[in-house]
Amino acid sequence: MLRTKKQCKLITSVLLGLNTIVFGFYLIHGSYWTRWDFQLLDYVYKKISAWGKGVELAPDITFLDITDKTYEDAGSNSLNREYLANISRELADLGARKIAYDIIFAHPSDPEKDAEFEKSVNEVGNVYLPVAFELSEDSEPFFWKSGLFFEKLKRFSAVSSPHETGRPPAFHGTSRLRATSPLHSRDAFYGQPLTPLNTGHINLTSDSDGIYRHYLMIVKLGQDAGYLPSLPLALYLDANNIPFNEIKIDWGREIYIPSRKDGSEGIRIPINARGETFLPLFPMEGRNSQSINAHNFRKYYADEFLRDELAEQFIEGRFIFIADVSPGIPDFGRFPIYEKEVPLVISHAAILNGLLNNSFYREWSSVDAIFLALIVGLIFAVVAMLKNIHYLYLVGVVVLFAIVVWTFREFSEYRVFPVATSLGSGLLFFSGMVVVVQVITNRDQKFIKDLIEKYVSKKVVDQIIAKPELLALGGEERVVTAFFSDVVEFSSISENLSPEELVELLNDYLTEMTDIIIKYDGTVDKFVGDAIIAFFGAPVPYEDHALRCCLVAIEMQQRLEEMRTVWKAQGKHQLYMRIGMNTGKMVIGNMGSKTRMDYTMMGDSVNLASRLEGVNKLYKTETMISGSTYERVKDDIETRELDTIRVMGRKEPVKIYEVLGRKGEMNSQVNTILSLFNQGVQYYSTRKWEEALAYFEKILQINEHDGPSLTYLQRCKDYQFQPPPDDWDGVHEMLSK
Repeated sequence: MLRTKKQCKLITSVLLGLNTIVFGFYLIHGSYWTRWDFQLLDYVYKKISAWGKGVELAPDITFLDITDKTYEDAGSNSLNREYLANISRELADLGARKIAYDIIFAHPSDPEKDAEFEKSVNEVGNVYLPVAFELSEDSEPFFWKSGLFFEKLKRFSAVSSPHETGRPPAFHGTSRLRATSPLHSRDAFYGQPLTPLNTGHINLTSDSDGIYRHYLMIVKLGQDAGYLPSLPLALYLDANNIPFNEIKIDWGREIYIPSRKDGSEGIRIPINARGETFLPLFPMEGRNSQSINAHNFRKYYADEFLRDELAEQFIEGRFIFIADVSPGIPDFGRFPIYEKEVPLVISHAAILNGLLNNSFYREWSSVDAIFLALIVGLIFAVVAMLKNIHYLYLVGVVVLFAIVVWTFREFSEYRVFPVATSLGSGLLFFSGMVVVVQVITNRDQKFIKDLIEKYVSKKVVDQIIAKPELLALGGEERVVTAFFSDVVEFSSISENLSPEELVELLNDYLTEMTDIIIKYDGTVDKFVGDAIIAFFGAPVPYEDHALRCCLVAIEMQQRLEEMRTVWKAQGKHQLYMRIGMNTGKMVIGNMGSKTRMDYTMMGDSVNLASRLEGVNKLYKTETMISGSTYERVKDDIETRELDTIRVMGRKEPVKIYEVLGRKGEMNSQVNTILSLFNQGVQYYSTRKWEEALAYFEKILQINEHDGPSLTYLQRCKDYQFQPPPDDWDGVHEMLSK
C-alpha cells in the first residue's frame, strides 16, 4: 500500500536533494573516485588474485635479480659494471629479446669497468637504460642541454609524437634527470649519434597512502617538447616494430596501440586524466618462478651442459628485467595484492605483461558511476513510498550487498568499480529515505514521545517507541546493579537553610550527580528528597553494569569533594554522601496503575543495595558494595573487604566491601593500611582480640579517621569483656535497617 500523495511528494523532494549532494560532491571533488575506493579495492584485488581470476604472468618475462650474492661474486661493494657488461653479453648470447635495466647509474665508477659496460651496450644493441624525470603538474618548459643524449631525445620527440585528443596530460617531465648518468658524462652509454635511443621513463607515483596502484604510461616533456614512453611501453613497441608516433592517446580514456604485423588485434590501455593506468599485477608466485639471481645465472652460463637449459627456461626470446633487489636498496614499495614491500621493478613488468597479454583493468568513469548511483537512489525512493518500512530495510540490505558482489564480479572481468563511493552514495540515499520515512512515521508519535520524556529517561523512551508493548504493566527479570545514595545528616542541614537555599543546594548536588550517572548509561529511577536511586544494565543491557556503577560511585565522590571546596569558599554547607550497591536478579519494567506508572526496579537485591547504603554508618565508610558486585569488578576496582554481615529480613550472610578507587590508583599509605587491616580482621575472626587490637591501633596511628578500624577496635574491646557465643561464625548481625 502506497503512502499519501503528500508523503510521496516529500520523498521525491528528498530524492532530488540527495541527487544534488551527489552531483555537488562530483563537481567539488573533480571525480567520483576517492582514495577510500582504492583502499577497499585492495582487498578485492587481493582476493581476486588469490582465487586465480586475476592476471597471470606471461612466460615472455624473466627477472634477473642482483642480490648480496651478486656483490660477493663480483668482488665489490658497489655494482661492478664490468660484471654487468658480461651479463648483458651472455644474455644476448642466449637469445634475450630485450634487456632492460631498472637501475639508475647515477655516478661514474672505475673508468675501465665503465668503458667495458659502455662497450657491451653498443655490442648487444638491445639493452635499454631507463631515464627518470622530476614530475610537475605545471606546464614548465623543457630546457634542453647539450650532449648526445639530449640530441637523441630531441630527434626522437620531434618525429615520434603520438596522435592525441582529449584533455592534456597532467604530468610533464623537467630537464632535471634522476636517471642514467654515463661514465664521465651522460652521453657515453647512448652509443653512436644515429643509433636508436633505447630508453623509457621509469617514473612511479604512489597514491596518497603510499601504495602503488597506477602507472604513468607516457610523460610529456614540458609544454611543446614531445613525449617519452615508459620503459615497458618502449620495450613492447620496439619489439613489435611499432613506431611511437602511430599510437593514439585519448587523455582520460585510453591509449590505442595499432595491430602488430602478425595480424593480432590492437591494444587499448585505459588511462585516467593523468595518463596513468591501473596496475595489472600478477601473483608473486609467478615472479618467483620466472626469476633467477645474477650469481646463479653466470654459474649456469659457465656450465656448457646447463647453458641450453638456462636459455630455454629463462632467457631465449624473453624480455629480461635486471634490478637490484638486495637489502638496503630503496627501490621497494607497497602494492595492493602483496603482503609486504616488493621491488618496484614489479610495476614495469606488470605493464609489459599487460601489453603482452592485452590484460588491463578499466576503471569505471565518474559519469557511469553517478548514473548507477542515481538509479540506486530511485529504487530506494520508490520502495520508501510503500507504507511498510520493512521493505525499505530489506531492499537496502539487498542493494548494498549487491554493490559488494558487483564489485567482485566487475574486478574479475577487468573492470574496476568505485565501491566505497558507491556504497557511500547508496547509504546516503538509503539513510535519507529512512530519515524521511521515520519523520513521516513519527509525526503521529511526537506528542506521546514529548509527554513521556518528561517522566523517564531518553533511553527508556527509545525502548518504549521501539517496543510499545512495554507500556503494559509488569516487567522482566534481569541481572542488573542497583545504586542507592543518601546525603549524610541532610535533615540537620536542611533545618538551618531557608527553602530557597535548600532548593539551590539540592539542585546543584543532584544535577552534578545525575550527569555522572547518565554519562555511564545509568538509569535514574527516582529522587527521594536528597536520595538518588538508580540502576545499571537496563533498559539497554550491557555486561559491565557492575563496573559502570562502581565507576559512577568513585566519580561522584570525587566530584562531591570538589564541590565541597567551592561551597567552603562560599561559606555554604558541605555535603557528604553514602552509597550502597548490589548486583543481582531484579524485576525491571513499568510498574504502577494504568494511568500512572514508573520504569523502576523491584526485588530482594534492590532492598540489599538500599541496606548497604545505611550500613556505611556502622563502618564510617562512604561507598559499599556486596560480594556479588565485588566478583564482577575485582579486576578493575580497588576494594577493602570489610565484614560478613546478616541484614534484617535475610537469612543468608553477605560479604561487604568498601570501594576505594580504580585499580592501581592507591598510594603506599593506603596499601599499608589494607595489609594491616586484613591481618587484624584475620585475628578478629579467630577470636584473638588482643592481637587484632594491636593491628587496628597501628592503622589508627597512620590514619586516625579510618572508619572500619575504629569500628573493629571498639568491637574487639567489647568482645574482650563480653565474648560472642561459642557457635559464633564471625558474621555480624545487623539489628536495624
